[in-house]
Amino acid sequence: MNATRKSMQSPPPGKDILPAGLALDDVHHAYGSRPVIEALGFAVAPGEVVCLLGPSGCGKTTTLRLAAGLETLQRGTIAIASELVSTAATTLAPEHRRVGLMFQDFALFPHLNLLDNVGFGLRHLPQIARRAQAMALLERVGLGALASTYPHALSGGEQQRVALVRALAPKPVVMLLDEPFSGLDARLRDQVRDDTLALLKEQGVATLLVTHDAEEALLMADRIALMDKGRLVQLGTPEELYRRPVNAFSAGFFGDLSRFQGRAAGSAVSTPLGLIPCPGLADGTAVEVCVRPEGIKLMAENGPVRGRIAAVRFLGASALLVLDLPGGERVRARCRASSGLAPDREVSFGLDLDCAFVFPSR
Repeated sequence: MNATRKSMQSPPPGKDILPAGLALDDVHHAYGSRPVIEALGFAVAPGEVVCLLGPSGCGKTTTLRLAAGLETLQRGTIAIASELVSTAATTLAPEHRRVGLMFQDFALFPHLNLLDNVGFGLRHLPQIARRAQAMALLERVGLGALASTYPHALSGGEQQRVALVRALAPKPVVMLLDEPFSGLDARLRDQVRDDTLALLKEQGVATLLVTHDAEEALLMADRIALMDKGRLVQLGTPEELYRRPVNAFSAGFFGDLSRFQGRAAGSAVSTPLGLIPCPGLADGTAVEVCVRPEGIKLMAENGPVRGRIAAVRFLGASALLVLDLPGGERVRARCRASSGLAPDREVSFGLDLDCAFVFPSR
């Protein structure tokens, strides 16, 4: 690895590289003969949070390690603040990339107190300035009174906050976070996510956050980069990915679906839930229909479809119903919880077409 500190060449003319932040272009990577990332490209703007989302083994963490300089790039380019930091020929060392790193285990130094942990990346400053800046960051996350405490005495949420401000202390251009909330219990996770997001936005840093949790991506991201088998499937805002998925994989990653097979005929496909439009598909095209549970709406007795409740799963303010249709199909519906919902009851319902998607079968 070439760890030279001198500035690498500028991005080639015409490339869509941001004036600041992180940009990946045509990135490929393999471990031996096994491809892990193929033709990956996207950018993260200053102050933006992009969640890299996908199933285990899809290449998310490898992408993060390439951006950090922990893996040597095999093909493509990576730029930070308009400076190429990785090409197939040259790699800038991680410590010279102006990136902050935060991993699942937080990796705090057990022999240093919180003040010294946060100040670790500020050793270029005089001691007084280093300690003052570290203390200001600890106070920003409500831990100033614990500055002399050691990491083992902290809760998981407190350790997460210390790890975050330690990574932010040197004022990085890019923050890279790998599943940073996975070790926290569910009740604590939401508050820590909110606090982390507020601090990242306050600092204006370009953030790439790796997660396999679709709900976390919807909550945290300005944009989501959804990956599958090393490739970028869809890139857009949380609303775009949820409401306008590009394929069945994208639709299914954000929640349970009822699925039907069919064929296009007259710009629609016939399903047990009724006709669903599929404009642009030629007659006879084999299709897969995906319907979100909230798209199946319980109605009064005049609903177009009838079914029988097979099971009710109480979820608090809402309930998930398993419905058996007359033709033997089974679908799931999410609705407002009601004491009148019970197994074996017959119900009538309709379909919200905004929650139904039609894709050509693979």
